Amino acid sequence: MISVIICSRDDQRFAGVEQLYANVLAGEKYELFRIPDATSMAEGYNRAIDASHADVLIFSHDDLEILNRDFVPRLQTHLERFDVVGVAGTTRLIRPAWIDAGPPYIYGQVAHPEASGELLLAVFAAPARAVAKIEALDGVFMAARRSVVEKIRFDAATFDTFHHYDLDFSFSAHLAGFRLAVACDIHILHQSPGKLDDAWYRSRGKFLMKYGDRLTTKAVRAFQYTLIRTPSRQSLAQLMEEVCPGETG
Repeated sequence: MISVIICSRDDQRFAGVEQLYANVLAGEKYELFRIPDATSMAEGYNRAIDASHADVLIFSHDDLEILNRDFVPRLQTHLERFDVVGVAGTTRLIRPAWIDAGPPYIYGQVAHPEASGELLLAVFAAPARAVAKIEALDGVFMAARRSVVEKIRFDAATFDTFHHYDLDFSFSAHLAGFRLAVACDIHILHQSPGKLDDAWYRSRGKFLMKYGDRLTTKAVRAFQYTLIRTPSRQSLAQLMEEVCPGETG
């Protein structure tokens, strides 16, 4: 059984993502929790965890699409080896933004729509279907075993907005000895690239207060990752499959 947990205040967005999970989880036993009035992502997720029953929990944004037709077997394969799985993250967390570590420490691939109508695929690195030894994950999509949430909860007291809940949860799981991975073969189209507003920077400060002495010491340096434009969802799905090889790392 799978529990899908979504914080969503937008009825239209939620209707779309509810149908998405009905499609990709067709034939599977699952429960879906909508938290429409979360005071923060951490608070909303914790509330749904308490109500959930499944051995596998998916924490999902309400504005994504999963492009894989075989999503469930891919996710199941990864959760046989790992405790927490995401679609983007880092093997070296150096600051309160996983991407700041840069290559060769960042992994995954995620697409976003552009104003032109084209789709922009960001490839951080996808050397294998799953990349192990991850320290922190992006929160657009995360899946975890129940054994993780029984020990590690989202820190709603510290992260009381909609930022850094994902780094806090995933980094805490890493520090507790759980096995994290980036699943490069789960293909996500995310409608929002996110923004660094004042609330994000305040949350950043809280993250540094909590974890500053446990972050990897490494200078931030300029870097680039691969960006590829493609015209349609069909071509995007094919491109993401071509980018990620068949092996498991």
